[in-house]
Amino acid sequence: MSDPFVIPGPDEYMQAAFGPDGYLATAFPGYKLRHGQLMLARAVDDAVTFYEHGFFEGGCGIGKSYANLIPATYYTSETHGKVIVATANIALSEQYHYKDLPNLQKILPWSFTFGLLKGRNNYICLHRFKENE
Repeated sequence: MSDPFVIPGPDEYMQAAFGPDGYLATAFPGYKLRHGQLMLARAVDDAVTFYEHGFFEGGCGIGKSYANLIPATYYTSETHGKVIVATANIALSEQYHYKDLPNLQKILPWSFTFGLLKGRNNYICLHRFKENE
């Protein structure tokens, strides 16, 4: 791959990220492109590009995390827009926040920021806390 700090255009970034000499292959020895991963990434890319909602599912081991997050981060970098990635459980949200997104910040040539939001049932209510003292 050429200069890793050159941000590819919208037509090239998928190949640059998922291809055999791409960012993932360079960062993770033994990485192999999985057809399901690329299909999922393209579906996510279509949703964010065309400002649509998307609900995506994939089988075990296809690389769903990066298939979801690479198009989302590319979109936010290029448009300065925002993407919300909702997960089925807190564990996956925390995996994205504490592991996957920091890894992608090191691997990808585009910059992005992220945050972690949890539903209100996951935070302590001071009123109830004081009731139980």
